[in-house]
Amino acid sequence: MAKTKVTAPQNTHVESKADIKKKIQLLGDEYITAIKDHQKASNDVRRIQSQQKESEILDISLALDVGILRGSDFSLSHGE
Repeated sequence: MAKTKVTAPQNTHVESKADIKKKIQLLGDEYITAIKDHQKASNDVRRIQSQQKESEILDISLALDVGILRGSDFSLSHGE
C-alpha cells in the first residue's frame, strides 16, 4: 500500500511587518480624515440650525410688531 503525505495548506500570502505598518498608517490617515469630515459636517449643521433659529425669531418678532401695530390701530378705532 502506498503512503501519502498529508500537509497543511501553505499560507502563500505573507505580509511583511513594513506592509502591515503601512496599512495601519493608511487606515489611521483615513480615520483622521473621516473624523475631520464629520466635525465639519457637525459644525455646518450647528450653523444652519442657528441661522434657522435666528430667522424664526425675526419672523416671530415681526409678527408681534405687526400684531401690536394692528392692535393699536384697532383700539384707536374703537374709542380706547
